Amino acid sequence: MKISGIKISLVGVILFVLISNIYSQPSNPCLCNRSQCGDIIASFKLVSNSTVVCDGYVFEVQNNSTIADVSYFVWDWGDNTRDTVFTTSNQTHTYNIPDDKVCDDTQTTYQICLLAVKNCSNGYSCHNNNSPVTVIHRPVARFNFTNSVCVDRNVNFTNTSCNVNTSDPEAYLWTFHDGTTAITRNVSKIYDMPGTYPVRLKVKNICGDHDTIQYIQVVDFPDAKVNISGSARDSVVCVGDVITLIDTSNIWSVNNRWTFPVNNVNRDTLQWKLSHFIRKRDSLSMGLRDSIPFIDTLVIETLRAGTYTFRLTSTNACGMSMWDFPLRVVAAPMISLPTPPSLCESGNYTPGSNIITGDIISVRWDFPGGNPSSSTMRNPGNIFYAGPGTYPVTLTVIAACDTIIRMINVFVADRTPVNILDANPRVFCQSSSPYTFMADLPGGDWSGPGIVNTTTGTFNPSSLTPQLYHHL
Repeated sequence: MKISGIKISLVGVILFVLISNIYSQPSNPCLCNRSQCGDIIASFKLVSNSTVVCDGYVFEVQNNSTIADVSYFVWDWGDNTRDTVFTTSNQTHTYNIPDDKVCDDTQTTYQICLLAVKNCSNGYSCHNNNSPVTVIHRPVARFNFTNSVCVDRNVNFTNTSCNVNTSDPEAYLWTFHDGTTAITRNVSKIYDMPGTYPVRLKVKNICGDHDTIQYIQVVDFPDAKVNISGSARDSVVCVGDVITLIDTSNIWSVNNRWTFPVNNVNRDTLQWKLSHFIRKRDSLSMGLRDSIPFIDTLVIETLRAGTYTFRLTSTNACGMSMWDFPLRVVAAPMISLPTPPSLCESGNYTPGSNIITGDIISVRWDFPGGNPSSSTMRNPGNIFYAGPGTYPVTLTVIAACDTIIRMINVFVADRTPVNILDANPRVFCQSSSPYTFMADLPGGDWSGPGIVNTTTGTFNPSSLTPQLYHHL
């Protein structure tokens, strides 16, 4: 019969229907006992004469059925696989325990069913024979450990292997990078040098062996270090300075993290701020993660005087290392040095107490011709000049941010006779007009009754009573 170009064998259709009918019985898919064509007996055994086989290994079964004119045999292996054959020849099979089930138990038992079928004009005869077979699960090597460990510390390797023949003294074999071995279930080891090392575990049972290799990282102690820009190497900078901090920690320092003054990393402060391009780099994360604490280079602008501590913390399996940088920001000093008053013949010059403000390192006053001639005090007190002259005063202020020098002169005048270029005494009436006295030396101040302008020496007699007056 040919349908749509597909040739279908009538015998094949009958065979398919027959097998389907036989396996449609819900209680036991391999149960069949019918004798329409006479009695038949299905019989088999494992060639090895054992009912134990190994996971992943081929085993052989021998068909011992004695049936004349057999139609076919169905081998049901119990693992959802079947083989249909038409001879009594030996058959082979392999049980493969799934990887996700292999460690659930040490063994699994399957029922092998041999179904014999004979067809005839009256119908068919069938008979089945069942026999259990135990499958020993293959061994699987597994172990746990801490992936990153510290040099010179004990490391424990915990065996989590399955299906191992623990009665075998050589069921476990550990092999390390240096050639040392161990046959205990669990093992420990000390690594005296940092590096990455292989660890191999081999396990076995009666069905074979299995090994696995894992790698352990041995680290040395972290050492958090930071390279600081030159202007800040003494931990003192000036307001407005820009400093750079570069993470130069050793290779064992991981999980490095910056900690900022008052834990402020998300915005600029009134005291300091991160440079704009550092902020721009952080913005690339779209706010999903604050990356600034983990970058390797910081650029900071100082805004206000104060002390601000920046910290870098490095951690690994050996412990923690911290680098602290107390940054002292100072303002440039300010000097207000007023012009000293003129002295006559001799006298004291007193600079004052509020001339210098701000953070300074040192002060030096120089008073040539004065007593004392120098001072390192902010307020040097009284400086005495014994005679007339022009004396220079130099103030030198050294600060972290600047060195400032200011110079002034102290003038000590000599006493010189002054002659009034008028009749002495000169007679005025109360009604006389204002008069300007003249002297033979310019400058100076006029004083006396009736003097209305001390600079020009203008005299007005209108407010005076008649008598003799003296003017200077």
